[in-house]
Amino acid sequence: SAQYFFYYTFLLLFTNIASYYFAMFLAAAAGSAQLAFAIFPVTFLCLSMFSGFTITVDSVPVEWSWAPYVSYARWVFEGLMVNQWSNYEDDDSPDGNGSTVLQNYGF
Repeated sequence: SAQYFFYYTFLLLFTNIASYYFAMFLAAAAGSAQLAFAIFPVTFLCLSMFSGFTITVDSVPVEWSWAPYVSYARWVFEGLMVNQWSNYEDDDSPDGNGSTVLQNYGF
């Protein structure tokens, strides 16, 4: 339906804007281009690692339990997953319904 499409589009637009400003913040805080180019891959890996795709939210070690909550990529991924799988609540497929998929990712 149209509401799912517009939610998806808004979420991706918001993600692009947030990512752009986060990269600009890193560049401004680093002080030099060389340092910014060194810091950006590390922060990108941390954001993507704790987004819930590679490591589910339930599987994050206790010492790093705060990381998924500060990673905006996690909230975007969760929003996209809920947008996609909330349509399949009454699905009787052998793989389960949408809430089963969301539970597998810890959402």
